[in-house]
Amino acid sequence: MLIFSSTILSSLFTLRWQYIITPSKIRIDYENKVITTSQRNWYLIGVDTNTISFSVIRRIDINSYFFGADIHIKAFSSGVLSVYSISKRDAKVIQKSLLQLNSKSKMIL
Repeated sequence: MLIFSSTILSSLFTLRWQYIITPSKIRIDYENKVITTSQRNWYLIGVDTNTISFSVIRRIDINSYFFGADIHIKAFSSGVLSVYSISKRDAKVIQKSLLQLNSKSKMIL
């Protein structure tokens, strides 16, 4: 299982102050073949989560900035999973691991 989170440095330099208080997280679970994104909601009481299966991944977009990146994972049925203000290195690791998994399982990505 891989877990990545928003970074404070990236949030500061991309002027996304809200992700300092409510950071985004992405969990990639190879055992259950699911991707889960979570983010604390604005009231700081609960957590919003989205989960998709590897089989419905359609496209992976990375928007790189000077410090950090945003990653958007598009799915066939459930729209888009987005994680904002993560490090560029983490975004490349996520993309590489999902593409590597895709090449092993012969899914269309």
